[in-house]
Amino acid sequence: YKDRAILDRLLAVTGEVAITDVSPFVIERWKLERAKAVSKSTVNRELHVVRGCFSRAVDWHLIATNPCQAVRAYRVDDTRIRVLTDAEIRT
Repeated sequence: YKDRAILDRLLAVTGEVAITDVSPFVIERWKLERAKAVSKSTVNRELHVVRGCFSRAVDWHLIATNPCQAVRAYRVDDTRIRVLTDAEIRT
């Protein structure tokens, strides 16, 4: 159900176009619009889903190339902060 929601949001930006008419520019426009509503790491996860769907379309010979190949993910700081316990601090 999440994949469907992601693709519905992409469709809202692209409009009713043929899959062959989706270009990297359209994907970039979706990415920018989506980044206004959610965090950049969420956009990266959703871009991964969209990229996978277009890769499957290439495998099925529906399109010649994946328009997401030219689209780069956002650079985000995904380092996690770990709080030490008192015992770990003493050690």
